[in-house]
Amino acid sequence: SPHAGEAPGAAGLVPLAAASRSWTIMLWTVRLGRDSAPNTSELRFRRQAAPQNRRHRPSSCKSAILQLWLLTWAAVTVALTASAVGSQATDTATAILQPPPVLVICHERASELRRALHSLLAARGASPHHVLAVQDGTDEDVAAVVRSERIALVQRRRDPVADDPARGQGRTTAKNLGSAASRIARHFYFAIEAAFEHFPAADAIVVTEEDLLFSPDLLEFFAHALQLLRRDQSLWLASAWNENGFSGRVRDAHRVMRTDHFPGLAWLLPRALWAEELRPTWPSGHWDWHLRSLNASRGREVLFPEVPRVYHAGRSGTFTTPQMHERVFSRMVLHQDPGFAWREADFLAAELAAYDAALMRTTLHGSVHIRHGSELAGPITSLPGAVLVCWHHTNPDPRFAMHSKPLAKRLGIWSELQRGARDGVHDLRIGLARLLL
Repeated sequence: SPHAGEAPGAAGLVPLAAASRSWTIMLWTVRLGRDSAPNTSELRFRRQAAPQNRRHRPSSCKSAILQLWLLTWAAVTVALTASAVGSQATDTATAILQPPPVLVICHERASELRRALHSLLAARGASPHHVLAVQDGTDEDVAAVVRSERIALVQRRRDPVADDPARGQGRTTAKNLGSAASRIARHFYFAIEAAFEHFPAADAIVVTEEDLLFSPDLLEFFAHALQLLRRDQSLWLASAWNENGFSGRVRDAHRVMRTDHFPGLAWLLPRALWAEELRPTWPSGHWDWHLRSLNASRGREVLFPEVPRVYHAGRSGTFTTPQMHERVFSRMVLHQDPGFAWREADFLAAELAAYDAALMRTTLHGSVHIRHGSELAGPITSLPGAVLVCWHHTNPDPRFAMHSKPLAKRLGIWSELQRGARDGVHDLRIGLARLLL
């Protein structure tokens, strides 16, 4: 069986049962051909005695006719069964393993793009034919990198008025960044439109950028995540990035989590969501802030892995500095186990009812409530499997982040506490324990 270990009742076993019956018929046929005078009782046939006045056919003639009939029946049955098994196996593999196509948004960083494409194409299930690069501008070095990987390229000709960097001269830093955010938002809109047009049969696309690195199982995560998004209406997007994916704060590579704060980086965008909701309301600036707003999410959540499957490798950019990269992104974990395989149970546990029930069991039974942050540096974090609950009263609005900085610094996470949270709860690892903040 090609599905060894598959549970009884699985769809793939029904045609295999039919195949076993066909092979039984073949065995009967072989026996008929071997015996000169077949014992028809072995075929469980009961025949009445022939009348004395009927012509008696030779045994060899009857045997030949029966052999021909059984051989034809067996051959047709086996052929039909093999076709059904092959078709079903193909459909099952496609439904489970076929990853969504990938959009790579790029600008003018050729060396970082080359590194990102090499990392992406090394992921299992990746193919240059399922990747589209959309470039902001016409930088020839960037275009050459894309073509060298045999990846399709679409270029956005920049608006000489709206995209002119000189428009920012003499303006404040905030206004300059606002102008850059508007240009980036226009390019993301253009790129997403181009991707759905380039892949007309795709139900969803994975949106990535030129300064990222990827895990070997990145596309498999998104293939499974897409199935869950179709079943669970409380989800609307999936991301490969955990905003709290710092070293020492994550551990379980199989765990899939939920957040109400859009993480970004490499993320799954369903076609219907784009066409019906995001496309008509796409903002003129800071598109990622828009996706983090309640107006856009409508209370729905984002799926993401506890251990990140994407790494922000760019040290500088419009909103990133080398100092910020060293302080934040360099401490992030990237899952790199080439032998890792996702399980269906990993995603079933992330369905809304199961996820909430597991969290409730964890907080109500056997958890230890921390009274002061200093306890997190004590021996209690060395207890394997211990669940610690720490309550912190603060306003999650980023404008009040200074009130959370001491605790965030102690834990080594973002001081903007809405990042990575779900209903105000952060789910972290600390030492050998699990911490619910």
